[in-house]
Amino acid sequence: MATTFTHHRTDRLDLRAVADTDLDALFALHGDPDGWHHFPAGRHTDIATTRAFLDLVLGGWAADGLSYWAVRRPGDETLIGLGGVRRLPDRSWNLAYRFATAARGHGYAQEVARAGIAAAGAVDPSVPVIAWIDDTNAASIRVAERVGLDFQGRRPSSDGTPLLAYADRALPPAED
Repeated sequence: MATTFTHHRTDRLDLRAVADTDLDALFALHGDPDGWHHFPAGRHTDIATTRAFLDLVLGGWAADGLSYWAVRRPGDETLIGLGGVRRLPDRSWNLAYRFATAARGHGYAQEVARAGIAAAGAVDPSVPVIAWIDDTNAASIRVAERVGLDFQGRRPSSDGTPLLAYADRALPPAED
């Protein structure tokens, strides 16, 4: 029987594959201006943007059996974050973690990141796990470093935006 990651637990968190029922909570999470200091243009200002993002994440679950999780505390149905890994068009795994303001500073991003890296290794270890981070986002950089990712330089991300790349292995030289 294949390993499934649709429902996973860490020491303190309940990680579940995102679902259509998470739309409103994900809109609140992605629409909070406090979560977008480093990339204000990424903030979701309408629910249609969140719907498109949710469809992308759900597509990852359908295609790869792994994508971002909705993060909750055990026994509490309140969504406190989103994270894990999602396949990018180049087939690499994108590591991401986003938490509600009240849930930050508790080490949850590290828990989700570690679980995502482990799940990616179980599903397809042949490709890297990469965290693409804005160079002003010190908290995200600390998470990437604490979970063992190594700095691979400033590179164009999958959409061409130059970002810092932290990966679980050496990456080929960036194309200029």
